[in-house]
Amino acid sequence: MRDNRKLIKNEEKISSSEKVMFCFPYAGGGASAFRNWENGLGSDVAVCPIQLPGREERFGEQPYEDHEELVEDVYSEIRKFSDHDIYLYGHSMGAKIAYAVAEKCENDGIDIKGLIVSGCSAPHIPDYDPIGDLPTEEFREALGKYNCTPQAILQDEELFDMFLPMLRADFMISEGFSFGKSRISCPITALCGTNDDDAHENDVMQWRKYSDEFNCRTFEGDHFFIKEKENDVISYLRKVI
Repeated sequence: MRDNRKLIKNEEKISSSEKVMFCFPYAGGGASAFRNWENGLGSDVAVCPIQLPGREERFGEQPYEDHEELVEDVYSEIRKFSDHDIYLYGHSMGAKIAYAVAEKCENDGIDIKGLIVSGCSAPHIPDYDPIGDLPTEEFREALGKYNCTPQAILQDEELFDMFLPMLRADFMISEGFSFGKSRISCPITALCGTNDDDAHENDVMQWRKYSDEFNCRTFEGDHFFIKEKENDVISYLRKVI
């Protein structure tokens, strides 16, 4: 049985904050991707990254292989904080998880103040080039093009073998989501990179079909513009929330 209490980082800070932003990382990423966000978003916002098993301090744990189980487990923890102003943020795979959690929250009567998605096409648009079930060497090559996995891991056979189960599971999760066109009542803010080959601006703009209140902001950069333009992204998110 999983220890779902480990899913939320910085949980102890929620009680003293009116607002809480739960942050969902991209495939292969962990909570440390958001280490610089806390100070930038202000003292009134508890920044709580979701730490999935199989990475960082949870490296030895079995990664999720089923997106429905993942969403249910995350939701079961987030719902405990329904008396706060909840914002959900996700990048790439994380955006899909955040949307699924937002939908589940609203279906159960939990108010979400905002859904923020970045580097992710709208839910009804399939992945252009899925890689999760590629043979190992082709998968490794594809990861190199994504620029999300350190070269030290990709080029070291032993390291790569250690990280392979988590990386493959994440991409299978991300590419395995199946959505309809369910609208949600909370505002949606979409962020995209000008040179993102994985989530084209027109496809990101399709998120407008999922809420009556929609905004989109473009940043210079590729799929990981949130790293390249981190300060600009944090500044913009501060305005959003």
